[in-house]
Amino acid sequence: MLAHGVPVKMISEMLGHSSTAFTMDIYGHVLPRMQQQTATEMDAIWKEVREVQKAREEKEKSARGAATGAAGAENNPKNALVN
Repeated sequence: MLAHGVPVKMISEMLGHSSTAFTMDIYGHVLPRMQQQTATEMDAIWKEVREVQKAREEKEKSARGAATGAAGAENNPKNALVN
């Protein structure tokens, strides 16, 4: 149950243990595996966050570049002569 995310308190109550400490004394060996799984999941989450952030930054940079380019064309004296 621990490996499937059931809270220790619930497990302890379901098994009739006197405390969560007692439950963890018996089933605590599961935790290292859970820690590795959690670390792997957190790595995947942070990778996704970085990808979303990078895409957002590139989109903002592109938008700023387009706005700067348009403003620069309007203020360019050479463009005034051509128009």
